[in-house]
Formats: sequence, C-alpha cells, structure tokens
Amino acid sequence: MVKASNSAENKFSAAAGLVMDFGGSSVRGIGFRTSHGIGKPFLICMEPEVEPVSKESIDAYKAGVIGSTTPENSCWIAVGKQYYALGALAKDRFHSSFDLKPLKWEDAVRKTLAAVWVLSERLKLGDKFDIAIAALLPPGEYKSDRERFEKSLKTALSNFLTPSSNFKVNLVFFDCKPEGGGVYLYHRQRLKDSVKQKVLAVAMVGHRNASVLVANKGAVGEGKMSDFGCNKLVEVFIRETSGTSSQPTDKIIRAIVEAGAKVESLPFMRLARSCSETGKKEDVALMVKATKLARKEYFQILTRWLDKTLPPERDELIFCGGTAHLFEAQLSSRYKDDNVIWDADEIPPTLDTASLGNRLADVYAMYRTFRERLGAKLGVAVNE
Repeated sequence: MVKASNSAENKFSAAAGLVMDFGGSSVRGIGFRTSHGIGKPFLICMEPEVEPVSKESIDAYKAGVIGSTTPENSCWIAVGKQYYALGALAKDRFHSSFDLKPLKWEDAVRKTLAAVWVLSERLKLGDKFDIAIAALLPPGEYKSDRERFEKSLKTALSNFLTPSSNFKVNLVFFDCKPEGGGVYLYHRQRLKDSVKQKVLAVAMVGHRNASVLVANKGAVGEGKMSDFGCNKLVEVFIRETSGTSSQPTDKIIRAIVEAGAKVESLPFMRLARSCSETGKKEDVALMVKATKLARKEYFQILTRWLDKTLPPERDELIFCGGTAHLFEAQLSSRYKDDNVIWDADEIPPTLDTASLGNRLADVYAMYRTFRERLGAKLGVAVNE
C-alpha cells in the first residue's frame, strides 16, 4: 500500500476516478473508488461505435429487452434532446460502423459519459457524485482540442440521461495527455532525475494512427501524428482482394492478427465469400497472399515515417500499441542499434478481464501515475 501525503494539495473530495483511452479498436477505461482510499482498479471495455438515435428508438429498444446484459453492452445516453447508442448496442442494434478517421473530441465526451454510467453501475454510486477523470487524446487533438474537451465534458457530466436515471456528476479534477503520454510518465518515474539527461521517444502504433512523443532532457515536445495505423494495412489488404470491402474492418484486422507472422490460412476462412469449398480455398489463398503483401507495404510506409519523425539522437526508443506488437520482431530488428523498450509495467491479469494485453499499456501506465497524484490531492492511501 502506498501512503498519500496530507499536504495543502488536499482541496476536494471525490467518489471515484476514471482513466480513458479512446482507441480505434475499443474504448478502454480503468475505474476505481476513491472515497475511502484509492481502491482496486477494474477495466471498462466497450466497442468504439457511437450512433445518434431518436428517443423513440431507445424506447422501442427498452420495451423489447428480454433478460439482462452488462452495462457495457446496453449503454445509451442523452445530452439535451439528443440520444446516442454506444458500444455493442450501437453496433448490433443500430448497425453503426466505426469510422477509422481521427477521433473527434465530441465523441470522446459521449464515450466518457457512457463509461461514467458503467462506473456508477459497477460501484453502486447512484446518479450524483464527484469524479476525477484522466484521458488520452491523439497528439493533434491534444494540442488543439483538450481545453474544449474538458469544458464540454464538465458541462455534459452535470446533466445527462442514462438507462438508470438522470445523472448530475461533478468533475472535480481533470488531466489530459497525448497518446503515449501514459507510457512516458511511467518511464519518467522509473528514470527519476536521470530523465533530465536523456532523450526519450515514445512511438505509439495503434488501430487508427501512429504517433511519436519526444521528451528531450525532461521537456516533452509537441507530438507528431500520422494516419499510418492498422487502417493502412487493411487498405492494402482490401485493394488486393475481392469481396472484402464490405467486411467489417475489425473482422479483417482480427483475421490478420490471428494469422500471425507466418500468415496462417485458417483465420481467413470466416472472410471467404464463395459458396463452394473450392471457391473458399481460392478466396483464402488470395487473402493470404494479400496479407503478406500488405504487411510488407505497410511496414515500409510505417518505418519511413518513423525514420523521418524520430529524433536522430535518442537514448531510449519505446514502442507501444497493438499494431506495433504485430510487427514486434521486425521493429526490434529494424531498430536494433537503439535501446528499444516495449510498453510500460506488466498488466495485472486481474485487471485485463477482456484479454486486451498490450493494448492496455498506455491507459494502465496513465492510471499508475494518475492515482498517485489523485491520492496526494485527496490525502488518501493508494491500495495496491
């Protein structure tokens, strides 16, 4: 257990804390109770879809529900007169599809409201409480939109409708960092004062984009972002195959990931469109060939951008993100002359209840540093 100081920083109280990462493959949050010390963390994981819907559609959905499911799979919110279905409900009931274009901060607000409702359901907080929130945004949006994001989030939290009731939540503490910032903060704690003598580069390669965050002797510069995430890999795959453009992107990515570095054929059977066995084998063979080409082309695109973006003189090169791990062997080989580090601290199995593995690296690292700051401000202990 880490003890918190009772310093002059202790200026407020909060019932719970929440750390958010708005990934392209899933929305990942880490929630915890704060009213009697920093409690044990738990994972909130939702599909990334957000779909505007009518009140009538939500009423029809509620009237037709038989049985129950988890809050993550039955989430909708209303801000003012506008209703939104989120996650699995948006995807399965309202046929929403996630756009891999860069995140819009307005959707980040809605996803945070949804996670706050899930958090309340899990911790039995009711509909009126104080909360502390940390969030990770892409570097471009962190630079231009973080203040609007915080202002809009605070306003929306103060009055929004959920499946339970009308919520009035008070945002008492907010922290925002660019993607890769959680991993950087963790390594800064690890290095302590020696960070002021080093150049660190954090390369985050995810579902939607790739970004680089550079800390030069402790000073973090403006992050650089590209759209060279896993979506570029999918674009090449679709270009080289027939009949896959109508397939959900997440389904294609799942097959490519499961195929592994050797590109096994079995994962592509679920994407085959032909009716005959012979046709299916031909479809799969074509997809295996397309995947090998897509991996090669994408790796060349990604590393060209990294070579231009990374600082030429660097002491540590830290990789994180699910797509980076897809090319872990190749990236480690390509940058073998660097001191290459992967991710931050090991993810506790008790937290990774959705088997996300390394995709939790940034949000978990952010949580580790956020809880220490929050514990000090609240004057409470951090329970491991």
